[in-house]
Amino acid sequence: MKLTATAPDDIDGNEPKEEPSNRPTYGNMVQAFMSVTNRAREGDLVYIHYSGHGAKVATTYPQHRGLGGSDEALVPTDVCTGGRYLRDLEVASLLSAMVQKKLAVTVTLDSSHSGTGTRGHFGPVARGIGKMDTTVLPSDRLSELTPLVASFFTIAGVARADQTRESWFLQPEGYELFTACRRNQVANEDRYPDENGEWYGAFTYRLLEIFNVLSVGATHGVLSQTIHDRIRNDFGKQQTPVFTGDAGRYFFNIEQHIPTLAVQQVEGSNVSLNVDKAISACNGMEYAIYPQDAVIPDSPNLLARVIVTESSKLELSARLLKDRSPLWSDVKPGCRAIPLQRPYQQLTRIHVPHHNGYQTHQIEALDKILRVNWDRFFSGIAPLVLEHSVNPGISTTLRDTGNGYTVMINEDGKYELWVRNGTVMKLMPNFVPCSIPEIFLDRVTHLAQYRIIKNLKSPDQTLLRGKLSFRVKGKPFL
Repeated sequence: MKLTATAPDDIDGNEPKEEPSNRPTYGNMVQAFMSVTNRAREGDLVYIHYSGHGAKVATTYPQHRGLGGSDEALVPTDVCTGGRYLRDLEVASLLSAMVQKKLAVTVTLDSSHSGTGTRGHFGPVARGIGKMDTTVLPSDRLSELTPLVASFFTIAGVARADQTRESWFLQPEGYELFTACRRNQVANEDRYPDENGEWYGAFTYRLLEIFNVLSVGATHGVLSQTIHDRIRNDFGKQQTPVFTGDAGRYFFNIEQHIPTLAVQQVEGSNVSLNVDKAISACNGMEYAIYPQDAVIPDSPNLLARVIVTESSKLELSARLLKDRSPLWSDVKPGCRAIPLQRPYQQLTRIHVPHHNGYQTHQIEALDKILRVNWDRFFSGIAPLVLEHSVNPGISTTLRDTGNGYTVMINEDGKYELWVRNGTVMKLMPNFVPCSIPEIFLDRVTHLAQYRIIKNLKSPDQTLLRGKLSFRVKGKPFL
């Protein structure tokens, strides 16, 4: 489904080349969202790409944004001819309907709410409206999406509209979001060296360029870092793309990236795997072994389960777990192994205390962090585990290991990570209070991996030859 507005060949013309039904008007855009939601089935992949102008406008939803509040909006082609802005709350409501239907949604927004919105002749320009539009026309209050927005807030909670976020758009839940720039930046347009010398949104142009060379199996995280590097190389700190969502999911795919190891050698009931602690491997960790061509993790062809008995240099030694598997004879060099379970004493344990003593807004924040999909953060792959005190005065002890932290809610309703002696953690300079539980837990996951990696040792540097890859931060590597 495609809606476009191409400038007319006649310089004095006011209408796009496309027929009215194919233009990105407010009505057509809303209808496209609803049509996809109605036609798609659970598990279908949905990709939405908007490349155009954005604006910051006076809100038409004061019940959610407050009197004098503002909305961030996409700018349809008919915004000045009887149409209206498509506001962030409306887009979020439309996307929420897709998420409720369990569609796998990825959204890309190449626009910003700041900038001049006027193309020049000597370099890049911003694609946005130059200042906040404080005009609210009668047509702006006629949106058929008002009931949908109200339903969205019933599901998500009012606080969602006022979250602190890097992107200029609402923080997503249940879908992946790429935006061309941060909240207070501009999304640039420029002429690029193709055969036509046309103006392009820089983010869109570079994204399509990456699609042409990036492998099919790229995750959102890889794609995000690649587009980030290219845009920063073009515009420096003027424009910083932002990705929010599940970095481990493959782009335009419902599958998660799962690191797999290769079986190197099989001797009796023992195997060796080609990895060390760099991917959080340790003694006592369990792995599942599959055929080399298996589609993991959905493959029913589990050959065996093994447990690591020795981790040394760049290799793991593991033995068959429990009884000999009837398929053990099929385990050969090249078979793939995925991590299943990590020994408890090796986990980084996150304690969520009882809400006793908290104010209402703090209790709401505590409830939110307990309602997230914990499996995403505390699976066998990530060395983390949740511990929750269900009764006041009864706290889960962390004294048997040093790998314990406590989540506290400050007076602003933001999450803080505390060490067991009660002082705010200061080991990570960028670990600042955060109001979004998913982002907070992503940072905790990063911390847990950092704790393992910082202890890596290699007495023989030649063992690392050909085992590591790297790139210079801020520089494209394609």
